[in-house]
Amino acid sequence: MISVIIPTLNRPTLLKDLLLNLENQVKKPNQIILVDASEPKHQINQKLFSTISIPIIYVKSDIKSAAIQRNIGLTFVPKDCEYLAFLDDDISINRDYFQIIVKHFNDEKIAGISGLAINPNTNSKILRLTLLKRLFFLDSKHEGTITPGGINIPFKTISINSDLRKSEWLIGCSVWRYNKINNIKFNDKFLGQSLFEDVIFSLRAAKFGKLYVDCSLKLTHFESNLSRPNFSDFYQMWVFNRYFVIRLLKNKKFSRLAFHWTNFGKLIQLIFIWILNPKKNSLKLTGFFRGYLKLIRGDFLKNYEN
Repeated sequence: MISVIIPTLNRPTLLKDLLLNLENQVKKPNQIILVDASEPKHQINQKLFSTISIPIIYVKSDIKSAAIQRNIGLTFVPKDCEYLAFLDDDISINRDYFQIIVKHFNDEKIAGISGLAINPNTNSKILRLTLLKRLFFLDSKHEGTITPGGINIPFKTISINSDLRKSEWLIGCSVWRYNKINNIKFNDKFLGQSLFEDVIFSLRAAKFGKLYVDCSLKLTHFESNLSRPNFSDFYQMWVFNRYFVIRLLKNKKFSRLAFHWTNFGKLIQLIFIWILNPKKNSLKLTGFFRGYLKLIRGDFLKNYEN
């Protein structure tokens, strides 16, 4: 049995596309749990549900938080669930996505699997400064890893044939063996987009089994601008949510030092782009300092328990 949890916020058109995408799967899920935090004018028309053969549990959430909405969805997962998938409302997957992933679960040691996330809106012209970023643990040549500074490095190249690669973390749109993660919850203090919540969930789940990415399974992430945080909120989350990542890494002492080193590298990057365009990039710096000041003052640990 496959259950799918979808947290959604103000994206009825993209959500409709995803539901139709699931309806057209070769191996259909047995259940969709839709947790909607949308404003009334942006809620999906529930008449659509009658055109979907998959049973849909529709739940309203008063709190706009991907992490909390997923936790709400978890309360509706039946005990006989074998595989649990988390999907964002702005993605599309291959027709054989679940069919192939379920076959991979023949290995009992596997806890979770995802496809390769592709963002069609990525701007390849962005200045990468790869070596400098690696110096500050903002990047790594080792795909599927988490740097000592708490940065998750994705796989980047789509494969033609099935290509299962071991990973230290999985994206928020992944499939899990339910009996290995049924006691794990997302951090309910993470609001809004809940940045890094997928990495933290992965690190906890990795204690119970192996994590893999099939680089032949394309998961298209459109990353709609609707309902995304402004730059100030995003970079505040980038600082303080990431601190929970490094607290779960094996070498905690080194990771705490690396966390600050990575922040220093990011600050240099933000100052550089602010100089190039102060009006456009001032909110990024503001958010970075807001997050770091919370951490320094101790608000971070006081209000965001693991």
